[in-house]
Amino acid sequence: MIARALKLADAVVILLNSEKFDNLSNIEFDAERTKKPEYEIKDIKTLKVPVFAGQIETTIASRSEVEEDYHIQVGFLKKLQQDEIEEEDTDAFDGLSELVEITRDFFLMRKVSTDVDTLTCIAAVLLADGGSLYDIQAIDEENEFANVIDFTFRHIRRLR
Repeated sequence: MIARALKLADAVVILLNSEKFDNLSNIEFDAERTKKPEYEIKDIKTLKVPVFAGQIETTIASRSEVEEDYHIQVGFLKKLQQDEIEEEDTDAFDGLSELVEITRDFFLMRKVSTDVDTLTCIAAVLLADGGSLYDIQAIDEENEFANVIDFTFRHIRRLR
């Protein structure tokens, strides 16, 4: 199961870095899979998009099948530069927020193939402090943009 989660995270990275996704947004980035998604945002000058294989949930689907839900988290991290955060200029922030929404919509209900099987994205949850779409305090005080989407990909497996 862990190997499947890592292969799935790699497949998500490939899709995020693909031309198909590149045509949806004008913000350039290189997604990469990470083992430990801990960063000091103050040090990130260009957009960083880490992909992390998270928890795996297994439930009984029937007498002969189980549902395995794989959580893949995609982060969007950037220290906004002074020229990007002028009081009236919201372009940088709006662009990053739009990228998060585009990413969410891109993966919802999408079938993602690994070299072993195909999983379907059944849910996307935006993870941010305070339950809002983004951390207002981090933007106001630290000029930091941090957003994480927790995608759930489902695989139905026959029991032996």
